[in-house]
Amino acid sequence: MTQTVVITGASAGVGRATARLYGQQGANVGLIARGAAGLDGTVRDVEEAGGKALAISADVADYEQVEDAARQVEEFFGPIDGWINVAFASVFAPFAEVSAAEFRRVTEVTYLGFVHGTMVALGRMRARDRGTIVQVGSALGERSIPLQSAYCGAKHAINGFTSALRCELLHEHSGVRVTVVQLPAVNTPQFSWVRSRLPNHPQPVPPIYQPEVAARGVVFAAGHPDRRQYWVGLSTVATILSNRIAPALLDRYLARTGYASQQAAQKAAPGRPDNLWQPVDGPSGRDHGARGIFDSRSHDRSPQLWMSQHARLAVGLAAGAAALGCLAAVRQARSG
Repeated sequence: MTQTVVITGASAGVGRATARLYGQQGANVGLIARGAAGLDGTVRDVEEAGGKALAISADVADYEQVEDAARQVEEFFGPIDGWINVAFASVFAPFAEVSAAEFRRVTEVTYLGFVHGTMVALGRMRARDRGTIVQVGSALGERSIPLQSAYCGAKHAINGFTSALRCELLHEHSGVRVTVVQLPAVNTPQFSWVRSRLPNHPQPVPPIYQPEVAARGVVFAAGHPDRRQYWVGLSTVATILSNRIAPALLDRYLARTGYASQQAAQKAAPGRPDNLWQPVDGPSGRDHGARGIFDSRSHDRSPQLWMSQHARLAVGLAAGAAALGCLAAVRQARSG
């Protein structure tokens, strides 16, 4: 049976790469974003991959626009089976240099956008007692870094409200599932259009992964939503676990390294456009695709992701390797 999936933030980056994967599965994909050129490009990606797509220009910060988008998807494709929240905004600057309006806008898109998408999806799924909601989170939702206070705060908030919702669904014995995918630094176009007051061009904190790696994690999570969280990338695992063990030590480390690690070598272009209030890929803009400008520094694979998705097999292989190691040691001892 053909599934119908809605993806917010679908015009570029992780959302776009995820849409392409669903296209390869022959899915019906509802695409929500603000930018026209990027949405048109994602429609082509999905249809060339073998799926069907419906592009809807909407701002996830506006609940009514999200509700209307969901209505259009169901009128066009039928009931929504999966909803994936990806859309976000950010400002790269010290907290003291972020205005109240900017902080509010990031929160409305990155946090309330997820709330709105979840409300709209849940309103339909609960009545049917089925469906899956995936929150595309970040390691920065567990461990904040300097220069992205609004974004980090929003990602923390997503974890909080999703945990509360999960408990409520369990209490109701609901057939609706919700899970979170915590991502590492990803090579997306956002670093070329994010609002920034840094002297140099903003960059993701290395190691950097391609959006296709993140998308594989998102699609797997949507198909296996009983797990509370998925972590993508070894750096995500290291960040989250280190913060749980020694958060104060990480504070000092990030105070020393967090400014330089988020800036590339080249100077920021004067007057560079940003997408905080308006999309840069609007009617007069261009399609930026899924990937950003850091291709040469980005990883196409994540062994950690494979292991997290095949936990039993990974444990079995590790146990087998340990057994072979013990056998070899016994034989060596006997021969000695």
